[in-house]
Amino acid sequence: MRNVIVTGGSRGLGLGIARRLTQCGFRAIVIARTESDALAEAQREANAAQPGSLNFVPFDLAQIEGIPDLVKKLRADLGPIYGLVNNAGVSSDGVLALMSTRQIEQMVRLNTTSPIVLTKHVVGASSTLLRSPPSPATAASPPTPPPRHRSWALPARWPGKLAAWESM
Repeated sequence: MRNVIVTGGSRGLGLGIARRLTQCGFRAIVIARTESDALAEAQREANAAQPGSLNFVPFDLAQIEGIPDLVKKLRADLGPIYGLVNNAGVSSDGVLALMSTRQIEQMVRLNTTSPIVLTKHVVGASSTLLRSPPSPATAASPPTPPPRHRSWALPARWPGKLAAWESM
């Protein structure tokens, strides 16, 4: 089973994506601060149909310093990571002009910085391009093509299968 991380998957769109991934044969790894009743029920249903297909990992993505260790632990416990759905986020009902600087910083940290750092560690650890620079002896050799990664799109009407394509 291929592992796909879904952040913010304890409810709403993230939970729907996690359910859909398990139905399509993937192992969904849901990362959220807390486990909701809806997520617990989805885990029971998915794991009854395919054991181990839906996992919950409690983690606050605003704690950016812990993201590298989180990704290492996920790889050690569950194996290679095949995909990532950055869905976690917060919003404010307030008007920007009335928000405190602290509120804005928290929103940017979770909605922008955290997904970038998580993506860096999920993709970076599997990329041969980031390991070490070429030695002078091999610098004249043609460059090695980058590894192939997959990305997904879920159309608004959610057809029977997950649409997947490869990017180079």
